[in-house]
Amino acid sequence: MVEPEGGTVPNWPYNLVQQMSERLDVQSSGVESRLGGIETQLQNLHAELSGVKTVPERTDNVVKQLSELLDTKLSGTTARLGSIEVQNLHAELSGVKTVPERTDNVVKQLSELLETKLSGTAARLGSILGSIEIEQKNFSSEISAVKAELAWSRVSLGQALRPRALAVKTAKETLVQSTEDRLTAMVEKSTLRQFESACGRTFTIPDLYSTFSAHAVEWNLMGKTDAWWSVLTDFPRGADIPEDDKRKFYESGKVHIAYVWQTLGGRPFDRSQSVLDFGCGVGRLAFAFADVFGSVACVDQSFYHLRLAEAEWKIRGGQQPAKINFTSSGPDLLSAVNGQRFDFVHSVVVLQHMVSPLQTVYLAQFCDVLKHGGRAWIQIPTKTFADSCDLESSRTAGGMQMHYTPATIISHVIESRGCSAKVIQVGGRYIEGGMSSAVVLVERTGPEF
Repeated sequence: MVEPEGGTVPNWPYNLVQQMSERLDVQSSGVESRLGGIETQLQNLHAELSGVKTVPERTDNVVKQLSELLDTKLSGTTARLGSIEVQNLHAELSGVKTVPERTDNVVKQLSELLETKLSGTAARLGSILGSIEIEQKNFSSEISAVKAELAWSRVSLGQALRPRALAVKTAKETLVQSTEDRLTAMVEKSTLRQFESACGRTFTIPDLYSTFSAHAVEWNLMGKTDAWWSVLTDFPRGADIPEDDKRKFYESGKVHIAYVWQTLGGRPFDRSQSVLDFGCGVGRLAFAFADVFGSVACVDQSFYHLRLAEAEWKIRGGQQPAKINFTSSGPDLLSAVNGQRFDFVHSVVVLQHMVSPLQTVYLAQFCDVLKHGGRAWIQIPTKTFADSCDLESSRTAGGMQMHYTPATIISHVIESRGCSAKVIQVGGRYIEGGMSSAVVLVERTGPEF
């Protein structure tokens, strides 16, 4: 017997031969004596088949060898037995021989179908990959163009903005340094809270406390007993005035405000801004300012005048949206208003009742409390007959005094605080008896202190 090359025989040929052997044993039971030799040969064949080794790809060779072997073994017995069963067995073995051929055909067909499918898939995949590659190249080109344009824009923008940025930086640094230098110099020389005067010396606020207190006593006494007379001297002292006269008095404030706007070249303020009315008394002008400004500070040294003003505002200002703050002041104006800055500062027929050093202290602080770009309208005498530098006489004299500061000193004091000053002489408009006064228009041009 020829042994197939490589591997082992599959189980199904072995099983089939086993079945054949058993069926032959049954069929040959009656002729056991005559077929003894054949049975022995079949048993030997079965033993030989048990040791056969092959691989699936050699199956048709094994089947062919088995078929030839069986044909040889059975050819001699067919004539002697003449058995139908043997003939049937031979037919079954013939059918077995065709199995590998059918299997090969199926495998071949499956292989051809698979190759066809794979070929189409590969073609489509190649087409998709080609399209992706083209899109990637186009996108890369667009990205490169955008990057180039962005780089150019950055360079152009940098070149365009660099000079302006440098100029702004330089201007800012110059302004900051100038302000720092100025403040440092003032602090080092202790001049920030020292004030020049027309009296040949500088004054600090504590230097003037006693003189201010003497004046404040006079005005608080008048506010307590003769408030209306202190502002309307045509009425008798100590008496209240008729309601109709009060109404006319407060309405007259609007006439004065119109004159203020005229000297300023128009009304440059609105409801969003603030005003400080210095020496507001019983509130005549503070009430009129409430028609224009959103916030009004009514500042006075007399508590009793302020109390009367607040009571009148409750009667007359109920419909006004403006807020009025009634504030008692001392020589330190900035402290009195809690460091607040204003868009506009106003004072009329007030400074004339203070000695010249107090006048210049307040003139300087009017500039100090202005916002940058803020403005002020200040009336102050430039000529009276009093010795406005004699502080001791002023403290002991009492009453309603009339003092002045020369126009040249007025301008110098204001300008030294970082504001511009325009002095307009108005003669006897606010003062009588051969005396004269001026209106000072102030604007904050320097940085705030």
